[in-house]
Amino acid sequence: MLVGTAPGYVLYRSTDRGDNWVNIDNHLPKNVGFVVKYLLHGGDEVIGATDNGVMISVDGGINWRSMNDGLPALKQVPVLDMCLLPNGEVLIASQYFGCWRRPLSELITPPSDVDDATAGAAATRLGQNIPNPTSGEVMVPYSLAAGGHVSITLYNGLLQQVAAVVDEEQTAGAHTARLDASALPPGAYYYRLHAGSVNLTRQMVIVR
Repeated sequence: MLVGTAPGYVLYRSTDRGDNWVNIDNHLPKNVGFVVKYLLHGGDEVIGATDNGVMISVDGGINWRSMNDGLPALKQVPVLDMCLLPNGEVLIASQYFGCWRRPLSELITPPSDVDDATAGAAATRLGQNIPNPTSGEVMVPYSLAAGGHVSITLYNGLLQQVAAVVDEEQTAGAHTARLDASALPPGAYYYRLHAGSVNLTRQMVIVR
């Protein structure tokens, strides 16, 4: 559960239904003064609209990184508002540079260098589903750095959970998950792997 306060737009998170709160924007870079709005995806990803562009955390606010590729370079971009569109894109309204949009899947999928910096992520990988696009059975390749509980969850374009593909204890190494997509409506979907401290997401397209 998240809450933003004013003045200062301080961002707090509670994991016990509000009994205790922790400030999760105190690790933001020094060039970021405050968060004006946020989106919460899954259990750990927080997307923050700030006075200097868009920031994202994939570990509940412990670490943040900038996601401003495509915005005006070498300029401070204050974001006034942010929303999630039905087609799965994030729309931001900036103070000086108009409106911008970007697929949510690009925001919540860390680049390879960020993956490698995450504990255990050097050998934890989530592959692209085969085939893609698909209209029937799907194979999802992935590898685990260490054994433990693993979940792969499928979300529709509105980020509503539609299937639990994997939810079990597994050993380290290469694995393949299978999903029957024949009954799902066509469109863009997102599948998310959670293993230990690692969260990885990819997009899947279903056609008819």
